[in-house]
Amino acid sequence: NRHIDICHSFCVSSLNFYELNSFIDFSKKYYSTSIVFQRVEWWGQDKEIWDGLNIFDKEHVLHHHLLNELKNFNFDQKNIFHNLHYLKNSL
Repeated sequence: NRHIDICHSFCVSSLNFYELNSFIDFSKKYYSTSIVFQRVEWWGQDKEIWDGLNIFDKEHVLHHHLLNELKNFNFDQKNIFHNLHYLKNSL
């Protein structure tokens, strides 16, 4: 339907970072007109929980896996919005 825009949103953390590209496929299948990826942010979680979720910390045990996953991520796709640009230089 041309009158309805659907936006799917994805909060990236250590629990789901490996699903980025699958989420894009899912969103296309279900007629999303745009996709938003956002890194997990600290909202006052317990420090231990935050440290486990925050895969964007270079010291996180899975951080290098995130960078490997992002090698297949299209940073320039026009209908995908994200706050991950700063990681592009680390690839």
